[in-house]
Amino acid sequence: MIHKKKLQIIFLIFSLVLTFIFFYTGLIHDTYVPFWKDSFDNWPYKTYSTFKYFGDTQTLFLAAECHKAGFDVFLSECLSEYGIPGGHDYGRLLLYLPVINENFKNFFLIIYGSILISALIFAIFKLIKPKSIYENVICLILIFNPTTLLLFERLNLDLLIFLSLLLIVFLKRKYIFKLLIKFLLFSFKYYPIIFIMNFFTENELKLKNKIFYSFLLILISSTLIFLNLDDFSMVASDFKTVGRNISYSFSLNAFSRIISHLQIIDNNLIKPILIGVLLICSTFIFMIFNKKIKAPLEKERHFYYPRAKLFFISSNLLIILYLFFNNNYFREVFFIGVVPYLLIINNEKCLFSKICLSLILFKYFFMILFWPKVMFGDINVDLFAQLILGIKILLDYIIILVLTTYVLKLNLILFRKTFKILY
Repeated sequence: MIHKKKLQIIFLIFSLVLTFIFFYTGLIHDTYVPFWKDSFDNWPYKTYSTFKYFGDTQTLFLAAECHKAGFDVFLSECLSEYGIPGGHDYGRLLLYLPVINENFKNFFLIIYGSILISALIFAIFKLIKPKSIYENVICLILIFNPTTLLLFERLNLDLLIFLSLLLIVFLKRKYIFKLLIKFLLFSFKYYPIIFIMNFFTENELKLKNKIFYSFLLILISSTLIFLNLDDFSMVASDFKTVGRNISYSFSLNAFSRIISHLQIIDNNLIKPILIGVLLICSTFIFMIFNKKIKAPLEKERHFYYPRAKLFFISSNLLIILYLFFNNNYFREVFFIGVVPYLLIINNEKCLFSKICLSLILFKYFFMILFWPKVMFGDINVDLFAQLILGIKILLDYIIILVLTTYVLKLNLILFRKTFKILY
């Protein structure tokens, strides 16, 4: 036991040190994450600071400065001076971020970013609780794959949202506090409304209280949308442009674009067909493996286990986001919420769990090996880079297909447990 603990600490320290090396030496920009300003021919606009990392967080503070200067960030009025071209894709509350003195901006970014990045690395080891070299290596794969490194380098808000989800799931009781966190996250970025599912995984809550808290969250969230309807409309209209760079995409739309490029199916039919195939195959797999999936999932010690709750919310969220929205692939951070529970069920000799886990880890290992070719090659002419990108996008689709089978079963079990339906 002591040996396992020491091994875990060694891998944890190694992860923190390696992350520091990636950033301090600029290695991260030479391998998996091109410098964000390199995507522009020139950069004549104002920058938030001289710090070359955490572009998404810096953009949020720039938007807040622009708002305080009297411009409408939702109408791209900040483009000419601040270089915010696509409008503000977040809630209005973030426009009230504090103004930080110029002399302390770099210091603030370094401290804030280091805390969040270190928290996620620490959380991964706490979630996995590695007991072997294999499980420690899984932690490394979840940290040092290109999608997580992009999340670190951009310091996107999804990092804070995922860490907040961990707090929601692992914090016992404190339901009002959890409700306030969910509402706050929703006011930042609208998709965390899906976290409402957490109330139905709280086994200590009575059904009437689950319904009450869920209704209350929907009510105050709907009120926020109503009071800021124009803002919400602007953000919704901009959804189509998010994640449009196919090299960074985690979305069914990326698969649709590849098939569209082959010109073998009418463009209007591609996405409905892909969704139909996914649902049919998931249902078919569900019917074949129903009993084998059911046995470990229905055990009380697993189903209301915090990692089971995290798996339930993360997997539902990933499927919804993948099927219906464009996403930059740093949103795959929620796979970190999926893997720990798959490992637990895998220990119950569940072959289906092993397949699902293997697919996720294989995809990330594949990206660690080959993704620099996509990031730094010319995707328009480099056939090998196109092949790598195509494999990654196909793996995303297969993983979501398999994960949907799991989620179908979990949702059904939760529904029956919630409403005490015997079967």
